[in-house]
Amino acid sequence: MADSFTQVYLQLVFSTYRRQPFIAQEWKGELHKYITGILKNQQQVPIRINSMPDHIHILFGMKPQRSMSEVIREIKADSTNWVKKNGWANGKFRWQNGYALFSYSQSHLDRVVKYIERQEYHHRSMKYEDEYTRILDLYKIDRIGKKVFD
Repeated sequence: MADSFTQVYLQLVFSTYRRQPFIAQEWKGELHKYITGILKNQQQVPIRINSMPDHIHILFGMKPQRSMSEVIREIKADSTNWVKKNGWANGKFRWQNGYALFSYSQSHLDRVVKYIERQEYHHRSMKYEDEYTRILDLYKIDRIGKKVFD
């Protein structure tokens, strides 16, 4: 029987609960490394992670060994527990319930990586809420009747 071949690139975006500025500059790099480890342990391929105090962008190659919902649930649960265990964010850290997930072709990865790397620049002039809804609109994701933010 022939092997299976996949190429799925996803950008996962979600905020802290109620967009609280929990993610501190002093430890955000450690958070990114920890989430990289979560992805690798799930046989996923981390490409780029960056965050602001109130949200995170995770670009990764999705492998079919796990479902998307399992991968996302594990990222959120494990990273929340890890942040709390380290005593950061006064033990109040948590992620929003929802998320946004976008797929890309390999030919667009460089552009997406640059966008993620330049988060600090983007957010000098744009709030997270505006960025998030703009991306949802750009990808024509229907928001009618849905709760966008916690």
